[in-house]
This record gives sequence, C-alpha cells and structure tokens, in this order.
Amino acid sequence: MFYPRICFFCYDIQNAKGAKMPRGDKSAIMKYRLPLPPLPVQREIVRILDNFTELTAKLTAELTARKKTI
Repeated sequence: MFYPRICFFCYDIQNAKGAKMPRGDKSAIMKYRLPLPPLPVQREIVRILDNFTELTAKLTAELTARKKTI
C-alpha cells in the first residue's frame, strides 16, 4: 500500500501551515479519506492475523515451558 502514503504525503503538504516549519493542518488531515479494501478482503486479513496471533501464543507457551524444564 505504498501509493496511498504518497497521496497522503502530497495532500498533507498541500494543506500544511507555516513557512519556516510547515506542519499538517489537523482539520485537513481529519478530512483525508483512506482507501479501504472491500469487506471480504478485510475479513480475510482479520482471519490471517487472528491465526498468526494464536500461533504466536502457542509458540510463546511452548518456549516458556521449555525454559522451565532446562
């Protein structure tokens, strides 16, 4: 998702305030619309991340158990 970052950066620069140290305008930033993937894709991402979280917890528990036996 590199493209939206470039768009956001350009948007932020266009709406920046200040001459010496330009900074993003909060109200303009709050109006920026981020592109979101379709709901089925979002659900798939959640499923993958949930699976990863579960596997990470299992691995952490296994490593902790092994440390106790050493």
